[in-house]
Amino acid sequence: MKNKSAWWTGNRFLTKNEEKDLLSKIEEKEELKEPYNRHSVYNKYYGFNTPVLMPEKETIQPIQPKNCLNLIKGLFLKPPLEELSFNEKAWLKILCYINLVGSLEVTGLGKIENNIITDVKLLNQIVASAHVQCTETAISDFIAELPKNEIKYWQLDWHSHVNMSVNPSSTDYINYELMNEIRGKSGFPFLVINKKQDINCKWYFCDDVSKDIKVVKPDNIALSEAELVAIYQGCEQDIIKYCKQKIHYKF
Repeated sequence: MKNKSAWWTGNRFLTKNEEKDLLSKIEEKEELKEPYNRHSVYNKYYGFNTPVLMPEKETIQPIQPKNCLNLIKGLFLKPPLEELSFNEKAWLKILCYINLVGSLEVTGLGKIENNIITDVKLLNQIVASAHVQCTETAISDFIAELPKNEIKYWQLDWHSHVNMSVNPSSTDYINYELMNEIRGKSGFPFLVINKKQDINCKWYFCDDVSKDIKVVKPDNIALSEAELVAIYQGCEQDIIKYCKQKIHYKF
């Protein structure tokens, strides 16, 4: 039966299995010894009169529109930044951070000058395998330590996804909206990176709208070994200073 309905016997409804069994027997009438008669078949197998098809009641109701004004507006928005590139120091630092924490995620902010990511730093955070806990206080403390003339450059919100896809999760987008609130709903760039060096970078406008930003990595590293080691050791100290994790004990 194509529409939802019930086979009414006069004193009860058939179960789904009974109804299925009945329809099967009716459709396979060639197997019956007597001439096909819907009434007699039903009466023979179930002892009731011919069933009556009882259609369901239905009503037509208006659809409640879903608010998509931001989405429509976003179709015509262009990100203030369409391309970003890492300098050598910033690229090495972000690679050090995401590998030094092992199988855990980590987050921080990045400094953008003339469309170049010139530095990245960590925020105070509790790290875990699939998320990072970072409070508004951590962001406020970070900004408070910056020279006032540099605050405007620290726009980039970045975090790692270990070995997972770099597509932002639903939790990420919730955090981005909170970050946008802190920034006065002016929008900002975010970047997700994993250990394979896959990158997803976008300009966040609002919860429905974000636009792609192309990211260019350094072709080669011209730093000396001593400079590279110094960057690595500095990142080690940053991890120790800013990153904590929850340890669960069993008693």
